[in-house]
Amino acid sequence: ALCGMGLHSQLIIFAYGDKSLLHQKDDFSKAGICYCVEREQLPEGEQKDADILDYGELDLEVIVFSEQTYGCPADIMVIPKPDQHSELHRVLKCLQSRNHDVLQVNTPVGDSGDQFLESLESVVACTRGLDGEAEPIT
Repeated sequence: ALCGMGLHSQLIIFAYGDKSLLHQKDDFSKAGICYCVEREQLPEGEQKDADILDYGELDLEVIVFSEQTYGCPADIMVIPKPDQHSELHRVLKCLQSRNHDVLQVNTPVGDSGDQFLESLESVVACTRGLDGEAEPIT
């Protein structure tokens, strides 16, 4: 999907979310996606599970991730769009101003969470730039 949008860098996917998607951790793992949940949200038995990464402050994690691209722009995809007044949005705008590709995925109304991932076309149709622009994304 990213290649179809003109993005051709190496891809490592970290998904940050809450405990509501923990039941899909095997699906994330099979797809090569590292799923990260804030430790306070993890059920007691899940805290030592090596498949689940902990994150503290998401905005700090995004900055650290973008620094590890060794001078190349990072592709950062956000689901759903962050609050315009949040620290995360400010960080994403800053990274965008430094030539990182920041994309947001607006899942269709009625999508229970992963239906938009069923086809390449649906992923591309739901993905926009951070400010909602469709063309060009980069």
